[in-house]
Amino acid sequence: MKKKLLIILGAGSSNAVGLPSVKCLDQLMERWGAEWARLLGTTDHFRELRQSAETYYERGSAGLRPALNFEKVLSDIVAMAHWMEPSPWGNTLRQAACCGTPPPHMKFRYHKELEDEVAEAALPSTGFVCDEDEVACESSVEVDSLADGEAAADQGELEWRGKYGAQIELTAEYSFLLEKLAQHMRAKSQRLNLVNSPVNDKYKRLLGGLRESFDIGVYNLNYDTVALDALPAAYTGFGETGTFEPKLVHERREWDFVYHLHGSVHHSLNRRYGDEIVWRASLDSEFFDGPEGQWTEPRSNGIKIPRTTLVAGGFKLDQLLFEPFQSYHASLIRHVHAADAILIGGYGFGDAHINFALRNRLRFTSDRLRVQERPPVMVLTLADETTRPMRRRDDLWARELGVSLCTGTQGHFFLEPGNPSDPIPAELAMRGTFEVDAQHRVAVWYGGFTEAVQRLPNVIQWLDSGFDNALAAATSAQGM
Repeated sequence: MKKKLLIILGAGSSNAVGLPSVKCLDQLMERWGAEWARLLGTTDHFRELRQSAETYYERGSAGLRPALNFEKVLSDIVAMAHWMEPSPWGNTLRQAACCGTPPPHMKFRYHKELEDEVAEAALPSTGFVCDEDEVACESSVEVDSLADGEAAADQGELEWRGKYGAQIELTAEYSFLLEKLAQHMRAKSQRLNLVNSPVNDKYKRLLGGLRESFDIGVYNLNYDTVALDALPAAYTGFGETGTFEPKLVHERREWDFVYHLHGSVHHSLNRRYGDEIVWRASLDSEFFDGPEGQWTEPRSNGIKIPRTTLVAGGFKLDQLLFEPFQSYHASLIRHVHAADAILIGGYGFGDAHINFALRNRLRFTSDRLRVQERPPVMVLTLADETTRPMRRRDDLWARELGVSLCTGTQGHFFLEPGNPSDPIPAELAMRGTFEVDAQHRVAVWYGGFTEAVQRLPNVIQWLDSGFDNALAAATSAQGM
């Protein structure tokens, strides 16, 4: 019987084959946000919130600064939409932070705070008491600036105006951006499917080689088709008719699957404004990606997230409550515990629901879990000349890797096998060897995801090894 290998694929695993990086998607999101603002004749709230986040992050330590990318900004759009939802729903912290009034520096074309509500916020109440002068100053800017444009508003705009106008604007831009993202990734995947490049071949040989040696299961955090192309006939959770099969996902004992935990370019709503995600086998089919800012039913703490076919941005646990994502996440927990080995490729360790699934499985205490019982872990990533050894790193990627895989050590035990000094990641990549934390059975390959096929026998040896010969697997890579 083959051992079970759990594979988790992040964005870095598919960049080499021609799919867009997070940085590229950041640029596209900025372009799409500007397009949405022009179409609607209003402010680009994606740009507003990105600039606000940049200003905030610059006030803190650069080393611990979270990555500011489109997912963070999408998260802020959802949060701001709930901030702007009027009482008694929305975010109650709006009352504590700014006395129930809108953010003083954000402008919404379709929203106007009623003057009596602004005045009421300035009065003492049984709840939070605001400073009258501060409220009057901040609120007058918002009301006056919006009043200037009222005369030119047409009837269609007036239908959106009122208490819910800002919330609708923010939700509409969020949905527009997610729809654009789905369309872009689908188009990129269609073009990629027509190309048979050397890099594609390496990707297929890497996953194919792992499939020959292990019973594998893949959790793909990407939306693309690359893993599916490399693993033909792998189970996706959907039946032949394109219907999701939750009962089979939960009862299935076989592995050999590819689950798209954050959505797929093959996903579509069953109809326009539909309430079910289905699988379209052909990317030339008709797709519905959730336009028009369609709300779902409230999730935790009243959070309402527009229904789309992709999971992106913050509030991921709330987004994952919608099928097929909830079943995928539940099965991830089960498969993490069932795995004999784990391979992580191109993942930035930025998703708490993934990190905690790994951490809870790998948690180490001498009386509960011996090191021999920990599944060996291989991390495939890419280093450049500036990348420091794990023991010398204090960036978020290294910290989250250490907490997730090495039970909070933050990489303090990483060394090159047989070398007591700190290895240089770029040199390790050139020599084709690994950096290893022997205590926690974690090895890191710095040569890039697809290039790991050069050391596939050593990767397999590490993942298949018992504790006694784990270091031998890493050391032997130097001689190949």
